Amino acid sequence: MKTVLLLLSVLIMPQWLVGCGYHTPAAIPQYTSDKSITLYMGMWTNRTNEIGLESLIRIALTDWLVQSNIFRLTTSADKASYKLNGTVVSVDYPGASYDAFDRANVLKAVVTSSFSLVNTETGKAVVEENKFIRDTTYLVGSDAVTTQSNKKSALNTIVDEIAEEIYIRTFYALTGSKL
Repeated sequence: MKTVLLLLSVLIMPQWLVGCGYHTPAAIPQYTSDKSITLYMGMWTNRTNEIGLESLIRIALTDWLVQSNIFRLTTSADKASYKLNGTVVSVDYPGASYDAFDRANVLKAVVTSSFSLVNTETGKAVVEENKFIRDTTYLVGSDAVTTQSNKKSALNTIVDEIAEEIYIRTFYALTGSKL
């Protein structure tokens, strides 16, 4: 009986885990294209005191875009069909949980940003988001170094979420696809 259960688990579990249906839009053959869409992405504006956050978002977004065979990034705005602009508007760290002495033991990192995807020929925005908010919580450590490390990890999580969402919105807006 144990052998049958083990055999079933070895055969069924991988299929169950792998066959969940998740995929990136550009990985589907019907969305591959010989004609790539040229994008220019300048440095994001950062209106916060979190130095380098704009660079982290740009790097993460670049990673998402170059993995796709649909988009081609260019270093010249003149050669691009679309221009992707963004701004980190604010970063806030409100308390999310407190102990018996009213000290925060869990903080929330909240990043507000805005972005737009503009057609360079017409000058019209294809995608525009003026108040794009992402947040996550992190633990207050026993010392400042641990708290800073947790904060940095939380910001990296938010940056990845922002980049993925912008990539998905850009893909759907420019390909007209609906999955």
